[in-house]
Amino acid sequence: MSFLASWDLDRAISLDGNYVRTHFNHLIEAKKNPLKELVIFSLNDNQYLDLISDIIKDGEVRFHVIQVITKLINGNNEKEKESGIQFVTKCLSSNNKELIELAMDLFEFSSIKEIFIDKWNIAFTEKLYKSLARISEHSSPSFRKASLMTINKLRQQVPSLIGLAARNEFDRMESIDKQYILDRVTNSYRFKKINSYPKITIHEHDAWDTIDYAHDLIIKYRNCYSEEFPNIFKLADSLGILVDISTMNTEQFDACLLRDASLPMPIIFVNNARKSEGRINFSIAHEIAHAILPKHQSENFFCYVDDISESNRIKMDKWKEREANEFASYILLPDKEYKSLTQKMDFNSENLYRISSSLGVSLTFAAFKWVKLSNLQIGVVLSKDSIVEWGCLSEKFPYTYGDMIKSIDQTSSACLVLNNNRTRYKQVVNSSSWFEEDYAKYTISEESIKIFDNQVLTLLQVVDER
Repeated sequence: MSFLASWDLDRAISLDGNYVRTHFNHLIEAKKNPLKELVIFSLNDNQYLDLISDIIKDGEVRFHVIQVITKLINGNNEKEKESGIQFVTKCLSSNNKELIELAMDLFEFSSIKEIFIDKWNIAFTEKLYKSLARISEHSSPSFRKASLMTINKLRQQVPSLIGLAARNEFDRMESIDKQYILDRVTNSYRFKKINSYPKITIHEHDAWDTIDYAHDLIIKYRNCYSEEFPNIFKLADSLGILVDISTMNTEQFDACLLRDASLPMPIIFVNNARKSEGRINFSIAHEIAHAILPKHQSENFFCYVDDISESNRIKMDKWKEREANEFASYILLPDKEYKSLTQKMDFNSENLYRISSSLGVSLTFAAFKWVKLSNLQIGVVLSKDSIVEWGCLSEKFPYTYGDMIKSIDQTSSACLVLNNNRTRYKQVVNSSSWFEEDYAKYTISEESIKIFDNQVLTLLQVVDER
């Protein structure tokens, strides 16, 4: 309606007062109340927030709104101060260009900037960058250029807050590795100019779980690249996440996601010392989860071998690490597509090697997920020095992991490849070789693959019922 655009509320009431009071009562209330109340009302009613978005298009009104918010945040009334902070946060979390630009104008005030640096800590620049990235794809080139200049200017004024959220984990690393990471951030990445926004942005949804975010990311990746299974390096780059791979002395260290208050996005540091391609790719996917899952976004994550588990072992007890493993599993091998792929294949080592090579995943992970999604009677077991480390059996498999004998039979293919020069061996055995039972009920095909000097991966499949 034209009167809304011109803010001629009195004329509108004179023309049709009942209609205006019924449909636009919030405008009447806004005009009655000073700007401070309007800002406070907007925290609980988005109609008032939309109204603010409209009226700040007028330069004079915008100036007064900025003054009001500045006084709220810098005042002595703690309740009003918190309202001001909540208002700025709400503006940044919106998809409204006017409101996000208003919030960015407020960060020109050092007092407000310092309050939010203290509040957001290591995620300060990241939060601003992500807010602008959400609206950048629908904005003009001049807006993108100007907003990037603003971000670059602000981050130069931010102190380095690297490593505060993960100090204990950081101390587990050898000093030479710690120094390498610190030097890369403080002497290089911190000063790297931001020239663009990421191709893919992730929006927060209160009702979403880990798989919802993973699925959303896969869809957006396919829209960019038309690839069924993602390349993890292209995925990280599309999100604006840098991946730094080096050979480190701390062998047990896999990877870390590191945030700093001056960085627009986290950086993933990966240790490739004695790590396979599949292991490295899983580590990167795991760290991407820490980068984009909302409840993970205020921390640094230093992940070691026990944290990143391609088989989601039950012994994992840190819920954020479990979420990251679940996310990585879905990203690297999306359930629907991977199930469709494996349904066309025989469950054997030859096909596992083919999948591992073409999709850049480890044999262990490829086998584990194959079993998890399968409708066949199959299983996979990882053993170390002839002792079962873990096992996964499909839903249709006639036994459970609890039924499994943990000390492997010496005649098993697992022992044969471990103690001889063979890398793979396949044979048919009785089910009693693997499971506790009074007599053998099934014939089972077992195929074992030596994956490390003392570790063996064994594929099990029920052949026949005895």
